[in-house]
Amino acid sequence: MVKPKVKILLAYFKPTYLFKNDLLIPVHAGRAVAMSESRDGFLTPEQIKWMQKNTIGDDSGDNISRLNRNFCEMTVQYWAWKNFDAVGNPDFIGFMQYRRQLILSSLGKDIERNNHDRCYSMFTMSSPDKRYLDLMGLSEKNVLSLLQKYDVVLPRLSDFSLINLKDIREDFTARIEGTKLKDYENFIAYVKTADEDFGNFMEQLSYKPKKYLYMSMITSKKIFMEYAGFVFPILSGFNRILDVSEYSPNGKRTIAYLGELLYSAYFQYMIEKKGMRAYEANVMMVQNTDGDQESLWKMRCRYFGYYLLSKVCAGEKRRQFKQMRKAYRQKLKNSLPMTVNGKKI
Repeated sequence: MVKPKVKILLAYFKPTYLFKNDLLIPVHAGRAVAMSESRDGFLTPEQIKWMQKNTIGDDSGDNISRLNRNFCEMTVQYWAWKNFDAVGNPDFIGFMQYRRQLILSSLGKDIERNNHDRCYSMFTMSSPDKRYLDLMGLSEKNVLSLLQKYDVVLPRLSDFSLINLKDIREDFTARIEGTKLKDYENFIAYVKTADEDFGNFMEQLSYKPKKYLYMSMITSKKIFMEYAGFVFPILSGFNRILDVSEYSPNGKRTIAYLGELLYSAYFQYMIEKKGMRAYEANVMMVQNTDGDQESLWKMRCRYFGYYLLSKVCAGEKRRQFKQMRKAYRQKLKNSLPMTVNGKKI
């Protein structure tokens, strides 16, 4: 019997800690616009080289990579939908972000959280090290075991009443900077023209405080293809009439935030109306992702070496070595002991 294949695509926007193994595939979200300014500024030539070396791009074949400043990590989902063979044509496919990942283990179950973290179904990890993926349960064996029992793995449903928001309409306008209620309402009306029953369901959800966040999932190829075939025609159509030209940098991401609402409503609908079996997981928010996999010993040696060189050299060389010393000082700062919500692991 041939073992099913599973792949999880991690959306990367910049060089950071590289999560990569037989299961995880780092993908550069927005490679087609890598040279242009994002909300976080410009990538340097060195950073672009790192991305080209360590990730695959979302700009091959049929793609919307050029729209990444609006669609955010959804450009990776679109690319996978239209170029599934480029991912290896797996039986199961998943999507997460480089700093927000589904916890598929018991990690964090005994750690208390405040209402903010409970709302977002989130734990916070500092300075991941080589143990991270095993502690998270992010292995092919573990994922396939879950998918024998469930149709989809999703983040735990977020409850915004825990942070005193009455419903997801208020979340859209009060929590997310730069968005406008009229776009939310126009989007619901547009969805109704595509599928009236689903649109009515989505409108009812608008007045409730719960939704799925992070655009994360792990599911079968069939379910993903059905999901993508439903959401992207709606989003592409609405994006053609959505004008964000005068919006703030974050407001220009309105279609991505609406996409997250559509993603959430789609799976809530499938679970409630169609009997889809979902496993809900907590989410790990990874801090200090600017660290890398260099050993602490090597980083200390390099820092000390650049320190000495910056003292004995002069002119331009001295300036360069001082910059390298500063960079390694930051790496050492980011390489603190791995903790979850402040508790050492």
